[in-house]
Amino acid sequence: MKKYLKIICVAVIAVSGASCNSWLDVTPEDRIVGENLFKDKAGYLKALNGIYGELNKTNSFNIRTLDYMGQYYNYPVEYRWEQGYGVDYLLETNWANAYSLIINCNEIILQCGEAGNPVLAGGYYNLYKGEAIALRAMLHLDLLRYYGPMWSQKEDLAIPYMTKSDRQSQPLLPATAVLDSIINDLKIASALLETVDPVITQGTNNAPNEYGDTEWSYRQYRLNYYAAQLLLARAYLWGGDTQHAGETARKVISEAVRWFPFVTDEYMAANGEDRIFSPEVLFAFYNTSRTNEIFNTYFNVATTTGMVAYGSIASGRVSHLYDSHNDVRYKMWLEITENNITNTRLQKYAGTSNVKYGYMVPRIRMSEAYLIAAECDPDVQTALTNYLNPVRYVRKCPDAVCTTSEELNELIQAEYLREFIGEGQLFFYFKRRELPVIPVGNVANGTQTMTSAQYVAPLPESEREIRGM
Repeated sequence: MKKYLKIICVAVIAVSGASCNSWLDVTPEDRIVGENLFKDKAGYLKALNGIYGELNKTNSFNIRTLDYMGQYYNYPVEYRWEQGYGVDYLLETNWANAYSLIINCNEIILQCGEAGNPVLAGGYYNLYKGEAIALRAMLHLDLLRYYGPMWSQKEDLAIPYMTKSDRQSQPLLPATAVLDSIINDLKIASALLETVDPVITQGTNNAPNEYGDTEWSYRQYRLNYYAAQLLLARAYLWGGDTQHAGETARKVISEAVRWFPFVTDEYMAANGEDRIFSPEVLFAFYNTSRTNEIFNTYFNVATTTGMVAYGSIASGRVSHLYDSHNDVRYKMWLEITENNITNTRLQKYAGTSNVKYGYMVPRIRMSEAYLIAAECDPDVQTALTNYLNPVRYVRKCPDAVCTTSEELNELIQAEYLREFIGEGQLFFYFKRRELPVIPVGNVANGTQTMTSAQYVAPLPESEREIRGM
């Protein structure tokens, strides 16, 4: 008897022909795919846009849970995965959402074919297939980082790598085999995108063309060539391959910096509400409800616990997170009194009238390339001068000084803590480094010990049942 993954495999499409960025908005009635969806180019675009739209829908949930696990906020996190601690739904939902989208990526890849497609002439074959393969790799990498073992146990079974569009259950693979498939997919995707992606010659291109087409525009909201390359560096580093991770990160820095520059004083003076530093973002989700769904729901709340920082700005968690009060990231926090409750709230996703960055939810940003390059450089002083201190400089921090690789890693960790708040990356940094001690969020300046078991999320109960585990 065949076994099938317990996931809801929804076919997702978005309305085509819309102006500006509205093609990223997906409504329930749009998720109906006819048997002739792939008969023309518009059908492929609908299917691909539907995946971006579904990713956007689940993003706020991931930010909340992963940021809690990153220990930013005044909420005790015990990393207990047993049933009865409210994690069952989390485990099931993350798994189901990701594999549902992977299956939809696989259907697009299958329909594209292996050697071109007459329906997708003029570069569309490379563009659509490249994005779909890169999305598949990104989703698998997040699953591996979440459910997979510590890399010191890399031969342990991790997750399936799904390359088919049916729901038939695939075997669990060792973490090494999963990562090999992720890296291979990202290489293939990069090769396809490198020949056609306008991000290479035009940058973000945040405007439709004269015909109103958007697939070649708004490249920050598509998994573009440079985003795929930085994902590749992230994947290499997860597997401990610092040589290839460093090479790929340096390549991104040298090629993409002209299109994704660090924000300047002049830019911030004119765009003070751009707390996500949008020019630096390589890939983001487009969420027109960002203020309500993310900021007002999770961050802008009158409570003493939750997604608020412990204590006051002057003496609480925030005061120990930053080594300079001139740091522009320090200024993202605001101490607010409401309903007789005073707390410290992150303003990163606060509302703004500027649609250019007011709907953006970052997933991959340029500073990660610099931090990867710093971590992978064998020379401490080169790492400081070329990669770590340039990040600190644009954030208005003094140059860091160190002499040993251990000190350098402490400095890099501190920048991860500051740079990716609200973006769900810090817990994965802790896990990749297999840190036995991490900062704790519900005191001003404390730590807690971690075990391997606390870092590794178990497979969902439904998945274990299917596999007789």
